[in-house]
Amino acid sequence: MSLLPRAHLFEFNDRDWVPASLRDTIIETLSRSLDWGGFLRPLVPVLDDFLSAAGTRDVLDLCAGAAGPAKILTEEAERAGIRAPHFLITDLFPRVPIWTRARAQHPASIDFVAEPVDATRIPASLSDGRARVIVNAFHHFPPELAGDILCDAVRSQAPIFISESFERDPRGALPLIPIGIPSLLATPLLSPRDRLAKAAWTWLTPIALVAGTWDALISTLRVYSQRDLLELVSPFGQGYDWTYGTYDYSFGGRGCYFHGVPSKPRPFSSEICDERPRAFPRRTNGPTKATARRTMDEEQTNPEAAAQAHNGAEALPTGPEVNAKRQEATDELQHEVESLEQTSTAPEDPLTASTMKKKALRRYLREQTLKPYQAELIKMQQYLEESGTRMVILFEGRDAAGKGGTIRRVTRYMNEKHYRVVALGKPTEHERTQWFFQKYIRHFPRAGEVVLFDRSWYNRAMVEPVFGFCSEKDYKNFMRGVTGFEKDLVRQGTVLIKLYFSVTKDEQNRRFGRRKADPLRQWKLSEVDVQAQERWDEFTNVKYEMLKRTHTTHAPWKIIRSNDKHKARLNAIKVILNSVPYERMDESLDFVPDPDIVISGSRELEKMEAQRLRAGKFLV
Repeated sequence: MSLLPRAHLFEFNDRDWVPASLRDTIIETLSRSLDWGGFLRPLVPVLDDFLSAAGTRDVLDLCAGAAGPAKILTEEAERAGIRAPHFLITDLFPRVPIWTRARAQHPASIDFVAEPVDATRIPASLSDGRARVIVNAFHHFPPELAGDILCDAVRSQAPIFISESFERDPRGALPLIPIGIPSLLATPLLSPRDRLAKAAWTWLTPIALVAGTWDALISTLRVYSQRDLLELVSPFGQGYDWTYGTYDYSFGGRGCYFHGVPSKPRPFSSEICDERPRAFPRRTNGPTKATARRTMDEEQTNPEAAAQAHNGAEALPTGPEVNAKRQEATDELQHEVESLEQTSTAPEDPLTASTMKKKALRRYLREQTLKPYQAELIKMQQYLEESGTRMVILFEGRDAAGKGGTIRRVTRYMNEKHYRVVALGKPTEHERTQWFFQKYIRHFPRAGEVVLFDRSWYNRAMVEPVFGFCSEKDYKNFMRGVTGFEKDLVRQGTVLIKLYFSVTKDEQNRRFGRRKADPLRQWKLSEVDVQAQERWDEFTNVKYEMLKRTHTTHAPWKIIRSNDKHKARLNAIKVILNSVPYERMDESLDFVPDPDIVISGSRELEKMEAQRLRAGKFLV
């Protein structure tokens, strides 16, 4: 259902020609449903983490409507024992009487601005020191205005948090039914004004029921998907950490959130907002010193190719053209593989020519699928060099989860002068006396370089406590300090990507068996690997603790389901490409990671906690 296009239909509650009493009935019913159903309860810790990363408890509540979400989040935070944010409520159409009552109920947490406030042009007097929050309202805006709202936040270097109570899926309206109908019927009794008119809409006619049902259904089709949101911020997202996630609530409902926190101060040109228009073009720069230097090097080392490039540059195929030809050829090969499989019904003998041919073709097809994205990695690498950006990528996960194979695919065609793979062994006696992070810091990248850690400082959170390679004190000190270490790393301009490759126990055992039987792979099998199956539950427990305590807004984990190695490699590359706003070579490629393969750290925690409730222990 996530493939549905975003709808452009109207909702009754945001149309001027709809009577005010009917609009209020729909809005009040929705707010009461969110409250009675506890639909925003799981959002409270997410918002709290965001505000912690933003470094503020002051919230500018944009497009607040009847202030329902602000009141509910305040009350839910108090019930959960979490310090409630201080909401400053705003809207282009202020509802002062309703807001006054909300402030009277929560004077320490809610205030409002009585004048109209345009979310696309927030005055500095309101913006300074406040994080911007839009709850259940962002879907009302067309892409042009939605982009302007995000752009104004980036221009002001303001953290921004957006959430919706459903993803783009009509089934998202179903959880509202059990609580929505009683809420609708109670609205005329509980409403502070226009009770007779609301009773007419609700009790005497089906108009409020039909209009409310329509609005709920259309809302689910107007929600921006993860891909939509990333496209909206792509022209001006540099210097921000953008995070997308989901949360579950009662009656099987699922909401989503998207937020951005400035990762480093930077100059911002207002022309980006003015020129952003409808296609959201990426920024392009003129030739830089790095570009000129690379061109000069190529001309010196290969003058004939350089002359051909100068004389016939227009004849060179573009990235999309090359990818289209490659796809055409791979489609033909795929048909050949399928025909070979249809002609073979008996159990395959691995030493026959037809079996070898099929295996070779399958591998070739997988490698061809990766090539367009590997070309994008080269383009990304050029951007890092030209902009002087540093990048650190952590590859973590269980043994035989596919980390090394993914690293090889990521780096296969990259410029080896501008990347390094770091796989550190056991610490020496000298290193044991040092600050724990010291041996990793000496391998950190210079400007324009990528460093890929095949296992990283998270050995202290996973392998070492399981096998007793560190003390309990060492483990606790690491878990207490690593988030601050990473936050400082990101704050100073390093792009930090944390990938955790997750494989099932059966698949890990199968891969271990293959390593034992294959002389070319036996070197991969270590004593630690031999015990990995026996200590599966211990590794799962420390994985949960690691995600729970180190998945942060500034340095989030991406979980890569790696039972299918090819899909894991492809989607890991997509995650890396989406981490920086380079100018893409081929915009027609699908850069959105598969949600069945790539899962946020918070979503993985939710799944693990659900497994523990059902089975009494973690399973992944």
